[in-house]
Amino acid sequence: MELDLENPLCSSHHHLPNHDDDSSSLFHNESAHLPSYFPAPDLFRRKTISLISHHSKSNSNPFLTYLAINYLDRFICLQNTQNWKPWTVNLVAVSCISLALKMTRTDSTSSVPNQDQDDEDGGSILVFDRKTIQRMELVILGALKWRMRSITPFSFITFFISLFNLKDPSSLKLLRDRATQIIFRSQMDESLMGFKPSTMAASSLLAACHELFPLQFPCFRNSICQSSYVDDKDSLMNCYGVMQETENGGGDGGRRTGSPVHMFDRRVWSTSSSETEMEAETKRQKICQLNFMD
Repeated sequence: MELDLENPLCSSHHHLPNHDDDSSSLFHNESAHLPSYFPAPDLFRRKTISLISHHSKSNSNPFLTYLAINYLDRFICLQNTQNWKPWTVNLVAVSCISLALKMTRTDSTSSVPNQDQDDEDGGSILVFDRKTIQRMELVILGALKWRMRSITPFSFITFFISLFNLKDPSSLKLLRDRATQIIFRSQMDESLMGFKPSTMAASSLLAACHELFPLQFPCFRNSICQSSYVDDKDSLMNCYGVMQETENGGGDGGRRTGSPVHMFDRRVWSTSSSETEMEAETKRQKICQLNFMD
């Protein structure tokens, strides 16, 4: 049955979700899809991601590549890949794509991706038969405890965007599309692997809002921070900062102390020492009244 990344716990597309119940279930279960240990960045992940992108380039669904890398990250966080043979990189890449295809398509016969003989750098790639791929799939499935309905940042976009009271549907779509783009890019940043999917969803929307609707940013930020589901505002702030830096050309996930991005972070995430909290809140309310009118 096809997996919907926005509603991964739904058993059918005909299911009519209860927004509150589904959101609560997603927040409650997201930690079960996260490993408790994140290894140091290594070449195994980078090479495997490169091969996943290479093998899935003919597929027009970017969510398939995202899901395959999600399986990869969850898998390698539970494995010691340092002593693995070089050819296993390609086998893991193909197997993760195969599993993602099985979860995103109802036609399981298309589960084995095309395996080009050469990678993008001109190097040769081993081609594996279906049985070999299936054996590696079982290894991955066992490590992930068969939890293949991954809860990803896309699962929380609808919830957090509902806190943004912008009236224009086209503006909301623009915000959603930009946040989605940021999520895709953030998957390549190894420094973001430790954040919960809900934190990444909220952070991507904050980054998109700051870029597209800067005047409404304080109101949207406060709405997210006041949500009962956001229990670690420091983590949210850190994730948002990394995403902003990546989008502004940081690229490596490193935090540059004193950069313009972080100077801005300090201003928007804390109240000025010359203002009382009440004065700051009054200003925020005025901004909301000006920018959220019909």
